[in-house]
Amino acid sequence: DWSSDVCSSDLSLAIAQDFARLHTYASLALAAYSDFTAILSGWREANGAVSDADLEQVLTRRSSSGRADFTRLTSAVFALEYELLDQYTHHASGYSATLFRRKRDGLAIWVQRGTGGSGSGFTPWFDLGADLIADGALAGGWIPLRQAIEMVNYYLRLTAPKKADVRQVFLNSNNQPALISVGVNGLGYTAAMQSFDVAGHSLGGYLASIVGFVFGHRVNSAYAFNNPGTLGFSLPGSDSFGEY
Repeated sequence: DWSSDVCSSDLSLAIAQDFARLHTYASLALAAYSDFTAILSGWREANGAVSDADLEQVLTRRSSSGRADFTRLTSAVFALEYELLDQYTHHASGYSATLFRRKRDGLAIWVQRGTGGSGSGFTPWFDLGADLIADGALAGGWIPLRQAIEMVNYYLRLTAPKKADVRQVFLNSNNQPALISVGVNGLGYTAAMQSFDVAGHSLGGYLASIVGFVFGHRVNSAYAFNNPGTLGFSLPGSDSFGEY
């Protein structure tokens, strides 16, 4: 009858919207595998983002395998919706994450990269080795603590005012995290990080889940793709980060 048709139509629309949203965040997770170092060190738009042309150029760059994760069309669609603000990679631990901003409403999306080499193949071999150590820790039921700490440290810098002194997390002699001032400055995305989404694929999806645990008071939604579970997760000392 008519009511059944309406319900079916509403359900189909809801499924289509869910699929579109998941596809969008999966694209963000894929984009985080790209190395944006060169364009982030160059010219920026007045709003702090890199140009759409530079973003598209990196997304469509071919790896040593001869393939690219984005086509000209998909990169152009991506650049219409999102702009690139920042990226951080800590080579010793293999941790890497990228900060994007949705153009239509200014929503920040903080994307955690997965195991190096899973995307376009631009990840240096030493990043890949560190990531595989983190993967091994997960397989053994342990927390990849070095990457988790670098993730927290990056978050603390992102949320602090620009050039403000930011305390960073280090492990003390008892293997417990401690906040220490080491002369590191904030990055000035304080307003953007008041309320944000987080996403990630594989190891990055695991880290995105940790963001939800530790900084859930600021996370709108978390999207984790093909990630290990976080059942029973506990980050020692994480209560001390909750105020940030």
